[in-house]
Amino acid sequence: MRYAIIHDGAPVEIFPNQGFEVWLLVETPPAEEDGEPGSELQSFNAPANWRDFFTEVEFEQFGVQLVTPATAPAGQRLASRDLLIGFDGGRPVIVEPAIFEPIPPAPLEPAQAQALAMLDAAREARISTDFDYDFGATVAIDDQGGEEPAGVRALQMGVNNRRDWQALQGLALTVGGGATLLPIRCSDNVNVQTTAAQVLQVLAAATVRGSAIVFYAAARKALVRQATTAAQVDQVVADSTEWPA
Repeated sequence: MRYAIIHDGAPVEIFPNQGFEVWLLVETPPAEEDGEPGSELQSFNAPANWRDFFTEVEFEQFGVQLVTPATAPAGQRLASRDLLIGFDGGRPVIVEPAIFEPIPPAPLEPAQAQALAMLDAAREARISTDFDYDFGATVAIDDQGGEEPAGVRALQMGVNNRRDWQALQGLALTVGGGATLLPIRCSDNVNVQTTAAQVLQVLAAATVRGSAIVFYAAARKALVRQATTAAQVDQVVADSTEWPA
């Protein structure tokens, strides 16, 4: 709730944790023994906890009024916070002015920066997810020496893992591909007995997957940069749902 008083002919908002000064017409004793009582204006300082200190009747006596709020239509906001004196059945009331303005669009640049950062984070998260590859009948050996056809296995693709794959790729290129045995360690801790030629095939497929993710992110970021409103930016992010697997 908001409260205000009329001070010097103008409404002034007061707050429950703020003291304020009011002037009251106070009855004074008669000047003579058989005379009529007089009256005078006296200043009164209401304490900061006035909201809990006075009754509703005393509020009215002191001139404290509830502010009649203005309700802004959808898509608009109150254009002025200055209170006005209105009238309700001839009684003065304190109201917010019904002056509204359109809610301005959100700033574009912060929205773009946030969206670009979100797309970058989504790109890196997807590139770092495990990459599934079908090794077919190539033998996989676990740490206990058990053997089985490798079939589909997951390869870790975190930042450090990608450095390891680059090193393995370099080694496979150094030996000229071919039948040289260069085992691949999978996410489930089995060693697939791949040749250098197979290593190059596996890592080429992983590169294709990573490139598709990078190109998709780049296309979405281009749309963010082309947007002319924050709402368009938000829509681009919301529509970014077709990331390559």
